[in-house]
Amino acid sequence: MTTKDRIWVGYGIIYVLFILFAALAMFKIFETKKFKNDTWDSINGRIARTKTETVYPKRGTIYASGDKKVAESSVLYSVWFDGKQLDRINQKIIRKNKKLRKKYEDEDRTEERRIYFYFSANDSIKKLSKQMSKEFGMPAAYYQNIISKAFRETTNLLLKDSVNQFVLDSVLGKFTLLNSTGKYSSCLDYTHKKNSRMMPLPYGNLAVGTIGVVNYSGDTASYGIEKKFNTELGGKAGTQVKYIGVGNKTIPYIIDDPKNGKDITLTLDMDLQDIVTNSLLEGREVKNGNVEYACAILMEVETGKIKAMSSLKNMGGYYSERSAENKGLINRTELGSVFKVPSIMAALESGKLKSSDTIDCRTSKYPIGEAEGHNYGILTAAEVVMKSSNKGTANIIGSLFGDNISEYVDLLKKTCIDAPMDFEFKTTTPNFEKEIIKRDLPARSIGYLTIPPIYILRFYNAIANNGEMVNPYIVKKIGDKKFPEKKVVCKEICSDKTLTEIKKMLVGVVNNPKGTMYQSRSKNVQFAGKTGTANPVGTITHQATFCGYFPVDTVNLDKKPKYSCIVVMCKNGKLYGAENGKVFKNIAEKVYAFENEKKLSDVKKEKNTLPFVKKGRAKATEKALKEMGVKSGFDKGEWLVYQKDTTENRITGKPIELIENLVPNVEGMGARDAVYLLEKSGLRVRISGAGMVKEQSLPAGIRIVKGAIIEIKLN
Repeated sequence: MTTKDRIWVGYGIIYVLFILFAALAMFKIFETKKFKNDTWDSINGRIARTKTETVYPKRGTIYASGDKKVAESSVLYSVWFDGKQLDRINQKIIRKNKKLRKKYEDEDRTEERRIYFYFSANDSIKKLSKQMSKEFGMPAAYYQNIISKAFRETTNLLLKDSVNQFVLDSVLGKFTLLNSTGKYSSCLDYTHKKNSRMMPLPYGNLAVGTIGVVNYSGDTASYGIEKKFNTELGGKAGTQVKYIGVGNKTIPYIIDDPKNGKDITLTLDMDLQDIVTNSLLEGREVKNGNVEYACAILMEVETGKIKAMSSLKNMGGYYSERSAENKGLINRTELGSVFKVPSIMAALESGKLKSSDTIDCRTSKYPIGEAEGHNYGILTAAEVVMKSSNKGTANIIGSLFGDNISEYVDLLKKTCIDAPMDFEFKTTTPNFEKEIIKRDLPARSIGYLTIPPIYILRFYNAIANNGEMVNPYIVKKIGDKKFPEKKVVCKEICSDKTLTEIKKMLVGVVNNPKGTMYQSRSKNVQFAGKTGTANPVGTITHQATFCGYFPVDTVNLDKKPKYSCIVVMCKNGKLYGAENGKVFKNIAEKVYAFENEKKLSDVKKEKNTLPFVKKGRAKATEKALKEMGVKSGFDKGEWLVYQKDTTENRITGKPIELIENLVPNVEGMGARDAVYLLEKSGLRVRISGAGMVKEQSLPAGIRIVKGAIIEIKLN
């Protein structure tokens, strides 16, 4: 055979093989379609696309100054028991045992030599129910009823709601029937719920009125930053399709990726926030439960950054930020004599008044009286402000502008006090043209007109800032977008000459023996400001205010203070601005001491007294006492209860008895320590109030049921 013939024979063989392979392939296709159609339809049904599900994004984290987390999210799941899968497992084992029985009979084995698969669905359900009960607290019968029903009806039933990733993987994923690493597929099914805020918030109720709380649905909020920036924080949901593979393996397929919410960084300083909130709570009228609400805002003079903002509402026995609108922001209200300063500034700017001009405050041709017990004679214009004379201010403004209201309004507007505020929260702009009319001019000039407290704070901040007015702001960054360091409203609110005179008056309010705050001046930090009280006609309500700034260099008034602050309280009864001034003083002293690492004992009202110390961690307490210059002597232990040892002039500490699986006694602790200790014990904590733990719903010493809720009340 020639070479050419061999080549043709080879081609022929290849051709025949190709024809045979093609015929075999066509036969298999025909066989699959004609004879195995039911089998493939069954497989197709098992991997058929299930319903489309929403994939929820992670809600953005809120940070305070110093990258401290004040609100963060946790992914939560709804866990379901798949009764259909348990039925599959049960049926599969029955079939296997049936085949084995036939095989053993064919092999003529004796019963002793036969090995079967043992599985009892009922025994497994009982075991899982006991595991669930031990971990989550509900009776085993509760879970057994759910699982048995799911098995009996071959359906999915909700087993546990709001489960985090750790519990899903490390706890439930290791339980009987829920363990996917075993021989059979897990009966655990879960759906991704909306991301929820971890509660309690990292700092408890501190600044919660400003931060806000996300509703249970996870996508809306009632107030605060959470509500204002809900869209930015919430992100955008995605979608996924779930496929079910052989063995009931669920395969999620993402169609549209979720876009996580943006993080937000605030200007709040949580240390200063703690000082401001507790200073409000320590105020005499608040401590006695007499005021309806109390609010304070601390602002950085140079930039307008809000460093602390607290608004407390009387809930009948305790004060809460959760239930309060921020009265320092949205309410256009009568603030009283703090408005005398812009009135006198307008008079000085008109050129018709000098601070040294004498004013007859004995009488007034206007129906204006002095505060109870305050009757004055002849005062200078500066002393009118220092002593807060109603008659004096009304006489000045009435005589200068009584016949020309528009001039007074124009001079007020030149100070920018009513300039619209570019602020993250809703505020209402003052309307001087509508409110100030000839008949009511004297009353309006002494503060009986409506203006939000934050507008007054911005005005006083401008005085401290050498005339430059900046807008307050609380959001420093959203995602990657940073905001300007300050937002200037106007470069100067008045002339340098007028500004200097006003500064002297505000220093005089505190340091001059004739000033309304002289009796409450501080020996530790110089501050300046103005008291104010309003008592609307026909009501018994008094709204008191103090607005000012600190620390003040009384020698060089051009040196800018660091902070401005306003304190507002409302009471059904008599209340005076000097009471707010004492709260302001407390804030100023504590902030000054905190920032200058000064011994806190130097700013105590009482001399040679030991501080009260809350129960808590030994290391943190020891460090704090050391910084305060207070001697201490502690027994060994991580958690201690403290006492004053007046003999040795020191603080002593004895260990708190903590017994595993028993509820600890957290009464007398601060919120942060109490929450840490209780959650470490396996309890879920709910907080109300602010300050120190006064009451806990679960008595100390009873056995802990993991996941149970304990409520602690602070005051």
